[in-house]
Amino acid sequence: MNKEKSRLLIEKIKGFPFETRDIESFIQKANLIADLFAELERLPPSDADGLIDEIISDVNNSVVGLTWSMDYVRGDLMRHLGESDLSLLWEKLDRIGHFYLAISKLFFAVGGADYFNALRSAKALISYESVMANSLGFEIRIIGSRMRRGD
Repeated sequence: MNKEKSRLLIEKIKGFPFETRDIESFIQKANLIADLFAELERLPPSDADGLIDEIISDVNNSVVGLTWSMDYVRGDLMRHLGESDLSLLWEKLDRIGHFYLAISKLFFAVGGADYFNALRSAKALISYESVMANSLGFEIRIIGSRMRRGD
């Protein structure tokens, strides 16, 4: 059942534009991605592995689009959401970032362009106070340097 629910969620997520500039769409997309990741976590590992392999491109596009949208909506979110709602949203984005990072390490070649972009998106979502955000920044700088050198 969870596999079908996950497929339905990814179809709903794909219905959103890559980037969104309004708060409501951003929050809806973030909620759907968080729900998708929660469903994937509930699956047996072999089912999750097969399903993620099937939908990784859509997941990647959705999360990258969400992080790009943050540039447009960050100020509005801070102005229009109450402190507790904003705190819950940051927690949800942090969880999305961590789960996306785990998926990226499993499904993208370490050091490749997809992996590099996934690291940047995960870093944008993971709490800035987190030690993980600092280590991701370091990894992004090293991989970026290697990519520029052609390693």
